[in-house]
Amino acid sequence: MAKYAQENDCKIFTLEGEFKYLIQAYNNAVRKYPTDRITFVYAPNNYKDFLENLDINKKVDLLIIDGPTGDRYSELAKNFYYKIISPQTICVIDDTEKKEINKEVKRISEINSLEKRDYKDAFYSKFHQYSILLPKGRDTI
Repeated sequence: MAKYAQENDCKIFTLEGEFKYLIQAYNNAVRKYPTDRITFVYAPNNYKDFLENLDINKKVDLLIIDGPTGDRYSELAKNFYYKIISPQTICVIDDTEKKEINKEVKRISEINSLEKRDYKDAFYSKFHQYSILLPKGRDTI
């Protein structure tokens, strides 16, 4: 992600509710591929902080949601997803083996006319699943 940002005209936002993971993401990305195109947002209140502190009037091109459970999958988080996802957005969403998450991901895909593809993780757990939502007519990320 940082290498891509270093080499392409783009903006990347990473949102983290735990400070230690924000520092880890920053260190992993920017030390190897220095760039000012990534904004690291510490948001202990998760999506509420993000929405209040950043102007996200535009939809995003790529959204990666890691483990949207608990507070990460609150009504506020769901509203956040609906505000930034469009029919052109590529979404990678983890933990879609969980019924509640999978149901919401299906809804997001239908509303935005995105194609939902499910993938099992052979290494992590035979039950684990993640999904990729792709714009119609697009075969790969």
